[in-house]
Amino acid sequence: MKYFVTGATGFVGGVLAKKLREAGHEVHASVRDVNKAEELKGLGVKLF
Repeated sequence: MKYFVTGATGFVGGVLAKKLREAGHEVHASVRDVNKAEELKGLGVKLF
């Protein structure tokens, strides 16, 4: 399933995005600073 997470560099959004990827879902996320989202990018989260 596809999910879009807002605020993925925050605590709750980051944990949610990681858990969704671990469960095998496709995750797209909005972030303010792409440099702070390198870990998410490494997990396969598409950043906006």
